[in-house]
Amino acid sequence: MTTTIVKPCDYDIEQLTFNPLLSNKKKSAQTILLPSYNGARSPMIQLPPVDLDMYGIPSKCDFYKEDWQRMFLKLPLNQKNPEVRDLTVNFLMKLDVKISSMNFKDLGIGGKGKILWKYQPIVRCTLNDDGTPNPDKHSYMKIKLTTEYPTNEIRTSVVEELPGKERQLRTDTTTIDEFTKYFHLQTNLRCMIVPVKLWIHQVSPTEYSYGLTFKLIKVLVKLPLTKTLKNQDDCLADFLDSDSD
Repeated sequence: MTTTIVKPCDYDIEQLTFNPLLSNKKKSAQTILLPSYNGARSPMIQLPPVDLDMYGIPSKCDFYKEDWQRMFLKLPLNQKNPEVRDLTVNFLMKLDVKISSMNFKDLGIGGKGKILWKYQPIVRCTLNDDGTPNPDKHSYMKIKLTTEYPTNEIRTSVVEELPGKERQLRTDTTTIDEFTKYFHLQTNLRCMIVPVKLWIHQVSPTEYSYGLTFKLIKVLVKLPLTKTLKNQDDCLADFLDSDSD
């Protein structure tokens, strides 16, 4: 894992390229390209502080029946926050422009004839039932958790910022249920992410979909005051004495 950390404003998008095709050992219609930054591994990108005022880690439901399907963070991109807007407009959307304009035929993908390419953008929006953007929902980006194969044990590091700005590495985060307790609504997040693959999926002989996957390497969480995990002595001291004591 790379230890170099940069802010989005210092990440040179022009230095991001993708290595030649890798053979996929599994029988799958998906092709994987690995990112390369200035001829080496991409540095980690430290995002600005983001308030988790919607979205987060998905709950188990009919759509996400298995834990492994929930191993991602849906990060809100509130455009009223100047830092988040700058991240969205001057980094994520510029990445979207770069990747959506790639010519995959130069890499031998696409076969013969006219191919329809459908790009899955990094910056996404929640849609209404009629397919129009929901104005009451922030745009968002999807970041996958770092996990161990094949156990799906979570390897994303969680650091909690306590009152007084003390920081503690949390080790009780290896399962999705353990991990989720640090992602309450109104939690403030500072994420370190890295691009890990450009996936290309053949939908049909004449249609391909593709997109860039980011992984969450480390996250600094500042829980709402009411949700901050206290030590045992603090919990014991919370109770007021009764009048008879």
